Amino acid sequence: MYFQLLLVLLGATVSLFLFKKAGAYFGLTKVNITTYILYTFFLQTYIGASLAYLGDRNHYTFKMLLNQNSVNSMFYSVLATAILLPLTMIIIFKINKINIKNRYEAYINQKASDRHEKIYFYLILLVSAVGLALLGVYIYKIGYLPLWKLINPPDADAFSFGTERMRISGMVIIHSYIKNIVILTFIPVLSYMAFAFMLCTKKLRWILLFSVLFLSSVVVKTIAFEKSAVVFYPLVFLFIYIYIKGAIKKRYITVLAAVMIASVFIIYAQTGYTFSFNQHDLYNGPIGRTIFTQAGTLTLNYDFFPQVCRFLNGQGLSKVVFFLAREGPRSAKILMEYYGSVHVYNGTAGVMNGLFIGEAYANYGYIGMTVSILYIGGLLSFFLWLFTKMKKSVMNAALFATLTCTIATTTQGGFLDFIYSAITVSVILLFAAMNLLVKWIGRRKKEQK
Repeated sequence: MYFQLLLVLLGATVSLFLFKKAGAYFGLTKVNITTYILYTFFLQTYIGASLAYLGDRNHYTFKMLLNQNSVNSMFYSVLATAILLPLTMIIIFKINKINIKNRYEAYINQKASDRHEKIYFYLILLVSAVGLALLGVYIYKIGYLPLWKLINPPDADAFSFGTERMRISGMVIIHSYIKNIVILTFIPVLSYMAFAFMLCTKKLRWILLFSVLFLSSVVVKTIAFEKSAVVFYPLVFLFIYIYIKGAIKKRYITVLAAVMIASVFIIYAQTGYTFSFNQHDLYNGPIGRTIFTQAGTLTLNYDFFPQVCRFLNGQGLSKVVFFLAREGPRSAKILMEYYGSVHVYNGTAGVMNGLFIGEAYANYGYIGMTVSILYIGGLLSFFLWLFTKMKKSVMNAALFATLTCTIATTTQGGFLDFIYSAITVSVILLFAAMNLLVKWIGRRKKEQK
């Protein structure tokens, strides 16, 4: 027991030291993607994994295990991630002689360019109109406004949030990509663009557009009664503020954190969860969901593969790219069908996501898991290098803030989403298309003068 405790503490200490060397700011006023990944990794995986390794296995996911030794395999894999991920970034920066902290400081202290902001306004307004019209169709098809159900929850005997969540998530508006990309992704992203321009220009038109898009995004993020989506949505505003202004005051972070925490507890309460402030809440409420669930579902990968099912060998990768994509089996869905079959039967099952190494292991074993850690470390290094290399404009700041949260959130999901993700590709293409179109319009207007 003493050896295990020492290993947990030593692993955490070494990991924090390496993450700081890799460019993480422990202070939140200048937080970057490395810091954000560090905090989400420790909060959602390392703490829960460590507690389970030390013997605390009261969370329901650990009671599903076929072999309790799977917890050890999970923890050692998490420990390897804690060390190898930041170490990979450090080595890449050293080889390329990049002082990422200095470059990041220099970037965020630059003034952001808001050139062609008027053209951007009308373009964003046009895309927003399309997205909001489709959102109206989506709500009409649902038959009610989900946000109102959260504000004024109906009788539990007549309405099931779990069943409705699955029904709403399964709906198709013209095409599944139209719903997932144009409605669920683009509307919040457009609100980020509007916020960035509002922050820089302080013009009334941007304030009004942002207000509409913000309220619409709240509707979008609560449309399937999801809890985590509401929390992660406002985080991008924090990064936009830092990337444009150079830093953020602590009191703003305190207010944002309070709003996020309150939102989670309110949604839990409104969807029927009863807080008792005892051991039940520790393992089943928002605290248990944050600390234990990711670690527990990650453990199931080591419990299931290859003892019950052979490794997937990349079958979950999309067979064709983008709009013609067809996905094969994903480990998170397979685990839910096996360990959570009762939820599948009653129609309330989702997927069992965990840290990205879980899906990498489910596909290629420990070799795949190790390669995935090195791959993500390389990807993060490239992202930070590109971020600090590009010209600082309002749109680029909004893009990098969006990708910061997207990448960090994806680390707590599937590894295959780092190989191909229609959502991420569509966001990048939206920004690229807008930038190119605005440049073309600006050039044409200049030629006409």
